[in-house]
Amino acid sequence: MPDWTALIIEDEFLLAMELEAILKGFGFIVCDAVATEDDAVEAAWRHRPHLITADVRLLQGTGIGAVARIAERHEACVIYVTGDWQQVEAHAAGALCVAKPFDANGIARAIERGLPQIAGPVREALTQSLRRT
Repeated sequence: MPDWTALIIEDEFLLAMELEAILKGFGFIVCDAVATEDDAVEAAWRHRPHLITADVRLLQGTGIGAVARIAERHEACVIYVTGDWQQVEAHAAGALCVAKPFDANGIARAIERGLPQIAGPVREALTQSLRRT
């Protein structure tokens, strides 16, 4: 059973920490949390995560641009976690999106949709989170 890894692309430090806590609570190994498009691309190519959470607006560049560049060399489940979901619809129609403010259950539902093959302790943690709603 693999270790499930995640990359967080978020320029708001407290939100990145909250996402990290949620993902670690589900059993993911968070390989990095970055705040710029260039850092996101470099981190994704280096770590090759299973899951990427991405905000649209970043300190430099955009999450949409980062994901497009990452996809040139690496395939991962992407969940946009953003208050700007209209931009996601305009530039990445059909992408998984969780609106801010977010909670663990919204993240869990998106992970289940994006990574249906997920198994082991992560699957159990997701299921338990969704049962509490």
